[in-house]
Amino acid sequence: MQTSLHAFWKAMRLLYEDLFLFVAISLAWWAGVLLVLPAAPVTAALNHLAYERVHGRRVQFSDFWDAGKHYFWRSWVIALIDIIAFVILGVNIIFYRQSPAPALHVIALVWLLVLAWWSIGNLYLFPFLVGLTRPTPWLVFRSAMLMPLARPLATLSLVLFALSLTIVCSLLVVLILLILPAALAVLSHTFFFDLISEMVPQNEKSRPKL
Repeated sequence: MQTSLHAFWKAMRLLYEDLFLFVAISLAWWAGVLLVLPAAPVTAALNHLAYERVHGRRVQFSDFWDAGKHYFWRSWVIALIDIIAFVILGVNIIFYRQSPAPALHVIALVWLLVLAWWSIGNLYLFPFLVGLTRPTPWLVFRSAMLMPLARPLATLSLVLFALSLTIVCSLLVVLILLILPAALAVLSHTFFFDLISEMVPQNEKSRPKL
């Protein structure tokens, strides 16, 4: 728990140090999501800048657009696979939940657990996309979905902190627009950095190679 608290405070410190930059990036992210077409690239770009800051490298707003162009197609491949997976899981839950046979409701519960696992794995999805040297879709999804199983306690801490940030920001809607996207990205990458450092010891400024 102490390690998780340290990661949380580290993330908040990084967020505070580049607050104006992350506010601008958060607003740009919302604009990209509302326009739909840039939604996946701006998400990758946001994660790229969070990744760089967590690794101690300086970033500027122009890096956001460069990263968005760099990850445009790869981010959409990842996003479309993820959306399809969520649709399939949702359909399975609804199908078995609405079945007249009570025994099949248990299967719906199993699919609900799979949905929860997949949703939690999404916290690592874009960190692996920008963190891996050769981020193939198979490697990105396999790594992201195995991480909650490999580090369940740290992942649980990440989920709780992410939910807490979301609840706090929800009290003031303006914070959702100004800081929440960047806060969640920096938080995920801080935990991601610590977990990868434990699993694959290496120079702190190098990219994880899994």
